[in-house]
Amino acid sequence: MFVKVKLFKAYCGSMYGCEIWSLDDVAIDEYCIAWRKSLRRVLDLPYNCHSVLLPLIADSLPVFDEICKRLARFIASCLFYGSPHVQSIACYGVTVARYNSIIGGNALFCCERFGWSIDDFMLGKVDLHSNNFVHFCRGQVSDVEKRCALAVLELICIRRAIFIRAC
Repeated sequence: MFVKVKLFKAYCGSMYGCEIWSLDDVAIDEYCIAWRKSLRRVLDLPYNCHSVLLPLIADSLPVFDEICKRLARFIASCLFYGSPHVQSIACYGVTVARYNSIIGGNALFCCERFGWSIDDFMLGKVDLHSNNFVHFCRGQVSDVEKRCALAVLELICIRRAIFIRAC
């Protein structure tokens, strides 16, 4: 089971090029829905297993937050890139064009979603390490949902005969 999840994340989780997607595009929602349906199938879970539980069971970020993380890192890398042309275009997109620019709109969306100040983001004072995104996402999940995910994971292990209870 865990090998299947690792393979799924490796081959179906690359999301190559998502850094230039517009976060307000309906296709992203459709992608996230398809990804969650596929993960349920890989885990052999029923179709009505709540989507909040899936990232906890698969030990990953929710797919939308993974896309947001990649976008935020891409925009930050453009803002601090070695070329002044790239820096000025990224800075213009975020500060002037704002929601009329994909970069500006995505930056503002990520700042709002994760509670960052746009000024701190522009100055590189926002920590974009994966563990901060994981901490944020885990903070959005209630304790009841966390316990439910652990129970589902335990049941999956029992079904696969890989759960051995210590006496």
